[in-house]
Amino acid sequence: MLEARAQGNDAIVMVHGDQPGQDLANLDTLLSRGVGGVVMVRSARTTPEEEDTLREKILKSRIPVVVMDRKMDIPNVKSVLLDNREGARMAVRYLLEQGHTRIGCITGPLEDVVCRERLLGYQDALEEAAIAYDESLICQGDYRPEDGVKYLPYLLGKSVTGIFCFNDMIALGVYTGCRAYHLRIPADLSVIGYDGIPFCETLDVPLSTVEQPVEEMGRAAATLLKQMMYQPQCAQDRLFLPSLQIRASTASPADPSRR
Repeated sequence: MLEARAQGNDAIVMVHGDQPGQDLANLDTLLSRGVGGVVMVRSARTTPEEEDTLREKILKSRIPVVVMDRKMDIPNVKSVLLDNREGARMAVRYLLEQGHTRIGCITGPLEDVVCRERLLGYQDALEEAAIAYDESLICQGDYRPEDGVKYLPYLLGKSVTGIFCFNDMIALGVYTGCRAYHLRIPADLSVIGYDGIPFCETLDVPLSTVEQPVEEMGRAAATLLKQMMYQPQCAQDRLFLPSLQIRASTASPADPSRR
């Protein structure tokens, strides 16, 4: 929003809370206000029917649309993307380098393309380390803290020494579960998240995480939208790499200082 205003454009911000159907509702509202372009952060919970309707409305509107972190094969849509597969690969590779070979994984909803990309990154890292992919170590969640609480005992029963969470909110739930089981992070379990939400650094045990360059992506989205409006021949998708932020929640399972 700040970048849009810096470029001399008014900005309308609508929050969808990642609820089903909210993408369509927000788009309808914006189109009814005669906006000149849209930057859209997609919900992870859009049904196939809603997806089809959304595509039809965007195509029919003919206004430029920038979609964050997802691709839409529509002429008037460009994307600002994060390499989610590489981010997940970096996280799991780091745990493997620390000596973890039993790495549990709590995902988001697997119908979400971002979630599937992160799962591929998890598999890539295991393959590079010549470790067989074990589907029993994968728990499908919904990007919520409750997932971490729910699946922690199951994964502990699978003798995991580390857990890769597909977002930081799930990792927060793992922390809650560890307190209930009197487990120490990272002495008894290493935990790594994804997103880089600011609270990660303020936890009693700061969370290692894959950090998204949110501000840079936001500025790129505003710039890309302006290009689509005034210099469409220059408008191209943008791809960003995440970064791995190592903090106190990850360590070697064999490190004697943790005992």
